[in-house]
Parts: sequence; C-alpha cells; structure tokens
Amino acid sequence: MTKLLDMNDVAFGDVRRLLGNRLGAAGWSSQPARRVRLSSKSRFKWIADLHAEIAECQCCGWQLTLAGLASECCWLEWHHAPGGARRSDERTAGIMLCRNCHADVATIGFARLLWCKAKRDRENLDWVRLTIIYGSWLPEPIAPANGEYFTPKEWKRQAAAS
Repeated sequence: MTKLLDMNDVAFGDVRRLLGNRLGAAGWSSQPARRVRLSSKSRFKWIADLHAEIAECQCCGWQLTLAGLASECCWLEWHHAPGGARRSDERTAGIMLCRNCHADVATIGFARLLWCKAKRDRENLDWVRLTIIYGSWLPEPIAPANGEYFTPKEWKRQAAAS
C-alpha cells in the first residue's frame, strides 16, 4: 500500500510512533481532545463555504452539476468522522459525501472514509490531530479494489467479505 500522507507529510503508519511518546503512562486520558464547536450561524456559513469549494462526493466521485442543483436537495453533506461525542467541527475531522454515501456511511465504514479523506482532502488532513479527536488508534485505511473511487456495490461487497 502506498503511504497516505497528511498536510504535514506525516504518513499514516508513523502516527503510533509520533503519539506513542506523547501518551505516557496515563494513555489516552492524558491527551484531552479539545473539540471545535461552531455556533449554528457559523456552521451554516462554514457548510456554504465547503459547498463552494468541494463539488464532488469524496467517496464515490459523484459530481455536483448545475443541472443537478435544480433537481437535488441537500446535494453534498458534511459527515463528521468521528461523530457522536467525539464530533469536532474542523476540516480534518470530516468528509464531504453525496446523499447516497452519507445515508450508507455505516456500511462504507470508517477505514474506507479515512482512505478517501487522505486521497481527496489531504491538504486538510492531520493524522495526529484526527487520532487525538478519535480518542484511540485509527483503523488502517482501506483502499478501493478497482479505481480511485468506491462504488456502492464495491463497499457492500468488501464489508460482507470482512
């Protein structure tokens, strides 16, 4: 597998070595994950800016077109990865997905989303920061078997095989 580098040229495989020395005996509790929370008004502007910058699903490659604007509702959606209590409103902790991929994110899996994030949004990816937000070691990213993008059929087949 090729090295997946972040915006700091840190390879995914080097995160354990880099963070291992910083964790100490206290483990993950010694690394508080300060999370960024945006107000509703700020989040709306942030999402609008993301839509202006990103015009395709970072998982399957679906392209947002002018023709699609008239027929689609909520064309691209921001997925917080990780989500839930570990959710953080910052670029390193999310990925832009089409409605279909976002609806099926549990089947796609976090490991596949990590690969997509590294390939499509490297300039906003920080492996160390994302690991701290996640609160545990990240799973090894999974690349698509064929091509640059995952297709719904492919991620379901891979998920069934694992």
